[in-house]
Amino acid sequence: MKTPTISIDLGASYTKVAYRRALERHGRQQFASADAEVAIIEGTATIPSIMIQTGDRRRPWVAGSDAAKMTPSGKMKAFPNWKSALYSSEFDAKKVELVLVAREFFAWLLEGITKLGVNCDDNCRVRVTIPALKRIEEHKEALVQCIRLSGWPDEIEVVVEPKANIIGVLSAGRNVVSATGRISYQPMFGALGPPELRYVFDEIRRYALGDRRKRDMQISVVDFGSFTLDVAKQTLDLKVIDHDTFPLQDVSANTWEVGVIGDIDRCLDELFEAHGIDGGSLSFEVKESAKVALYSGGAYAIPQGRIVLGESEDDKAIVESAIEEYCQKAWSNIRSLCQDSEVVVLTGGGTCIPHVRGYFEDELKRAGIANVVLFSVGSTSKLAERGGGLSDWQSTTEGLGRLATALGGVSIAYGFRPDEECSRY
Repeated sequence: MKTPTISIDLGASYTKVAYRRALERHGRQQFASADAEVAIIEGTATIPSIMIQTGDRRRPWVAGSDAAKMTPSGKMKAFPNWKSALYSSEFDAKKVELVLVAREFFAWLLEGITKLGVNCDDNCRVRVTIPALKRIEEHKEALVQCIRLSGWPDEIEVVVEPKANIIGVLSAGRNVVSATGRISYQPMFGALGPPELRYVFDEIRRYALGDRRKRDMQISVVDFGSFTLDVAKQTLDLKVIDHDTFPLQDVSANTWEVGVIGDIDRCLDELFEAHGIDGGSLSFEVKESAKVALYSGGAYAIPQGRIVLGESEDDKAIVESAIEEYCQKAWSNIRSLCQDSEVVVLTGGGTCIPHVRGYFEDELKRAGIANVVLFSVGSTSKLAERGGGLSDWQSTTEGLGRLATALGGVSIAYGFRPDEECSRY
């Protein structure tokens, strides 16, 4: 029986959690499988990462969806982007405060996971994903200590986000192990794989039938995140996809501090200033709703003051300029990595923005990419009728593009061999 595993995709705006139950092989079965599930906490698979310090001793901290709905006032202090601040290059008194915020968030998350019936003891493997930034090493241990101090198991594995993301995309959370203990990707990537990757599956079959001469296929997976821009690049050997050298072998990972929060959300500050709105007095949920409307070319009425953003041509110009500059900046970073790939997959919350999706689809096609994959995307789902629980990712309405990193975190090294892709602490 394989160890049950929890994977935490700690996002600057939203956190996603995946769980893979222990593997059990019955009788003389040739394969054993245990598909990853997504944790639904407070009715959503995309858990707001925001923390609010209330100043009230009876309930000093509020997290998740409850915090997202709160309008900070009085002694309250909101920490909406504490992850990106925690990873900043400067360590000062504020950073010490953020360590406390991280500890409180992980304690709250552990409570939520436990309520779903997941036993987070030392028999459960826990992984957390981090950006592939060069300076991240100095902050990695602090993050792991925060998780430990929150009551999680002592042994925490750290996985870089781009690698987890590409594995989540390719496996879609399906985990199949052969009778000899090897990961078997052929049944994982067959008819049960994501329909958006049908091109990849078809080319695998074409090579096996002798209709394709080229044995390798280069694939790049781009993640447009709130805090970072990631690219994972992998050369697939189509002749040996059914054994455990694929897809972990020679995955290159790149991360840049280019993200929706830092590069697009600045336009919100400009709009707030132009309309005399105190952005600090708005809830996380209101701001996110405004972003969804404005970044899709629409307008949004701020509840306080009955002010409508995005109606005037000036407002539209501010938003369009920020998104266009973000696209150009992101493209300048990923262009050289993507141009020689046969397949490029676009993932992450940034792909929810129509102009971002269209911009990169057009640029990649101009670059001669044979197949550009865009997963269907959802908004922050509110599954109130479900309450909480463990769900297959298809039922979350979020789409694989937003959940791939969490799913990949539990799918790494699912066989019986030690995992070289994870750093243990």
